[in-house]
Amino acid sequence: MTKQASYIFSSKLKLIKKSSLFIFLTFFLLLLAFEFYNPLAKTRSNTTEQFQNNFIPELPKTIKIKYNNINYLGENFSDTIKRDKVIFLGSSTTQSFYVPESYKWTTFAMNNFNFWYNNCGVDGLKIKKLKTEIQKTKFIKPTYTIILFDPFNNNDLTVSEDFKPDIKQYIKKINLFKSVILPFIKSKENSNIGHRKINWANEEKTLNNQTVNTRKPNSLITEKLNEIKTSIVLNNSIPIFISAPTPYGNYINNNGIDISKIKNSISIDQEYKIFNDEMKKACKNLDIKFIDGYSLQKNTDLFYDATHFNLEGSEQFGLLINEKLKLIMK
Repeated sequence: MTKQASYIFSSKLKLIKKSSLFIFLTFFLLLLAFEFYNPLAKTRSNTTEQFQNNFIPELPKTIKIKYNNINYLGENFSDTIKRDKVIFLGSSTTQSFYVPESYKWTTFAMNNFNFWYNNCGVDGLKIKKLKTEIQKTKFIKPTYTIILFDPFNNNDLTVSEDFKPDIKQYIKKINLFKSVILPFIKSKENSNIGHRKINWANEEKTLNNQTVNTRKPNSLITEKLNEIKTSIVLNNSIPIFISAPTPYGNYINNNGIDISKIKNSISIDQEYKIFNDEMKKACKNLDIKFIDGYSLQKNTDLFYDATHFNLEGSEQFGLLINEKLKLIMK
């Protein structure tokens, strides 16, 4: 290599290093700046999200989700409200995201009650995070706190010794990623209205026409429900716990084969039944008001995907809960 070529190569290498350092420092400063002040931070308070639905025939063509002044679904909150107040907590089945407010099961559940109520469900809410959500609603001073429980087991309540942090979840919490990078990536994706992206390839692998129940007894269920009850009682609220109905929806894969969780696997229904029985027994021992949501009829016509209620399903489940609440919230 000649001296001139060597000089040019060395100069380019220095330029690349300087450019890389500049980009790194700029990115780091942006990360830091967005943590202290995020000009793109969004609040759901008093906003409406609208979706065009060309994918799910069981849901409306235009779907509007209206958030109130405390970022939940339902009537606005005020300290001057004199009526009894009710909050509903749970995961996506409670939130019923793509179901219009007037058709959410929580709306039907409150038929003929002159109560203030809000749907405070959180998509993907895990049992470990439930107490945090309860504390977030403390300022509401709810008379009743109603929670719909999906089945959970001992593994959901304990941290294994080989626990590894979920890097993706940490990244999603960084403001620059949350407000700029991830929304940009999402805007480039081809997405249809639906609950969420599901890796159906993995779903098919785990089904394998299982017919044997693999659920182990949940030795921690009473302890966990008591913890949650205590959190609610400390808010001067009365807990009402509901067991989840078996997800009975169909899913047809790309080959036209129905891989419905129920039709191909009785173990899912057994899991929900056993959890329902465990929960009912624990609630009786803990003197917690319990509603058997598992008793909802098994009907694929009540779901818009494998696991989430359509309009008819929301109505039937809500009315089932309504009948039970009439006996509890007299």
